[in-house]
Order: sequence, then structure tokens, then C-alpha cells
Amino acid sequence: MRIGCCARFFNNYKDEVSFAKEYDFDFMQLWCDKNGLADKHFDVIHEHLPLGKGELDFGYVFSNALGDFNRDLVIEVVTNNEDIIDSRERISRSGGNK
Repeated sequence: MRIGCCARFFNNYKDEVSFAKEYDFDFMQLWCDKNGLADKHFDVIHEHLPLGKGELDFGYVFSNALGDFNRDLVIEVVTNNEDIIDSRERISRSGGNK
């Protein structure tokens, strides 16, 4: 599985590309699609929380729900660089970056 980050629309894209390269993301998403990943609270219809800040069980997601999913996965966390990097590390610890 390749892991990419989402280009945050409120930042200069040049800075976003530099961030993605510096932290060795495999690719960058410029438009949203159905393969994005973020955490959320179940009672909120739409939000993009850093992984581990909401109510989703990513250990279960990667070991059961996604199974042998081997496509591109975008981290759709748009808060700050540290949250994006931490979210990627949580994916690796959960078995999502095989």
C-alpha cells in the first residue's frame, strides 16, 4: 500500500509539495475521492480528524475491514504537519503499510 498526503487547500501548494517530499510520502492528493482516510466522531457527519483523535478502531480497520487492500490510501488530515506524520505512523503500527 502506498500512503499519500492531502494537499491542504489553505496552504501554498509549493509548501505542501515540499512537506510531502521532506517526509517521504509516496504521492499527494490534490482532489478528494473515495480512498481518503481520517478519523471521526460517530455523531459528526463530516470531519477530518488526525488518526487516533476520533472513535475509529484502526487496528480493526486494517486487519479486518480492509483485509488485503493494496491500493493508494490518502491521509485526509488537514490540521498540521505533526498530525499528518503521526497519522501515517499510526497506519504503520496498525498494520496498514505492508
